[in-house]
Amino acid sequence: MEVLFINKHKNTEYNAMCEYYSNLTEELDAAIITGYTGGFRHYVLANGYCLQMKCLVIRVFGTTVGSIRFDDENVIQSVVIDSDPVVGHYTKDVNMRLQKYVGQKMIFN
Repeated sequence: MEVLFINKHKNTEYNAMCEYYSNLTEELDAAIITGYTGGFRHYVLANGYCLQMKCLVIRVFGTTVGSIRFDDENVIQSVVIDSDPVVGHYTKDVNMRLQKYVGQKMIFN
């Protein structure tokens, strides 16, 4: 199985910001139980530094809420929402639900 990450600024002047949407970020959008995001969507930051460190950050406008760790083949090793100030804004099972992405290969478009 694969997780397709789509550049949210594709074909715009902001393309180089390396911010991506995927079915994983859509699932996080659905897991919010409060108005915490202010209507903004989750995205993954996958810039050169993040790729080099093998750790992408999961963000929503203004804050980092978690991370995706992966191996040399771009296979997800862990996904976690772990930012203390935001954990209470998600369904209690959010981290359990994200485990289905572990073992999937990331593809960037």
